Amino acid sequence: MLFILLLLLSLSCSKKEEHNKVVPNKDKTFVFFNPITLGASGVDSNLNINASFSECGEWGGNYENLKIFSKKGNYKDHFLKYRKTNVDCDKRDSNGRNIETVV
Repeated sequence: MLFILLLLLSLSCSKKEEHNKVVPNKDKTFVFFNPITLGASGVDSNLNINASFSECGEWGGNYENLKIFSKKGNYKDHFLKYRKTNVDCDKRDSNGRNIETVV
């Protein structure tokens, strides 16, 4: 019984598969973002990257947001929205939170 279990385990682990492989298209450029998955097909989808920094220590810091997307029907172009805030660590509002200004 133990032999059969070990044999099945070794056979099931021997197969190697690669997923999400980046393949060059016909003009030898690499496609990392498919416009269809970024909203070109009309589906509300995009890639969001959010970052929070802590230059004020435990009170936080500035915030950055990047949004990569395609517009409906546009299968060639990608767009980027970028938002960044600045924080003065010495100034706080009446609730004790840092005052953020959008750059």
